[in-house]
Amino acid sequence: MTHEKLGTASPHENLQLDDASILQRRSLAVIARQFGSAILTGTTHSHPVVREKYRRMYERIKNPVVGDFVFETTTLLRRDQDMRQIALGIGILIEDTVEPSFSDEVWAEEKAYAEGAITDSDRPTERVYYVQYGPQPEDVARWTDANFQVIPTDPDFGRES
Repeated sequence: MTHEKLGTASPHENLQLDDASILQRRSLAVIARQFGSAILTGTTHSHPVVREKYRRMYERIKNPVVGDFVFETTTLLRRDQDMRQIALGIGILIEDTVEPSFSDEVWAEEKAYAEGAITDSDRPTERVYYVQYGPQPEDVARWTDANFQVIPTDPDFGRES
């Protein structure tokens, strides 16, 4: 890992890193993806009250919060990955933040090259997600240019919608 974020030691059954557990997680992600599609369909073909409930549930699925069990949607679609790559895209969202796109060193070089034409307020940022994918605190992946979706694991998921 090239970042310093750490998760927590977790006995969470969905964070084991053996091949069978990773494939099971991937299956959960596929089911969650289909569930999200079904919910989206419900937003267009239901009674207005039900349609609104489905819309809120879909928004919740598409907008995970820290602590949610999630999967990275584009990674799930790739067929050429090994078990570790699959594991990195499925886990618990531990941080959703905005960080500078460039390291301090690279940004200093850019500013020097621009000879005063840019300032620190021009420094580009990007949305960054940190996902704990394994049971150890260091099992954290840093994601940029990514989309995450909730994998509902609570039987009451969506009832608050």
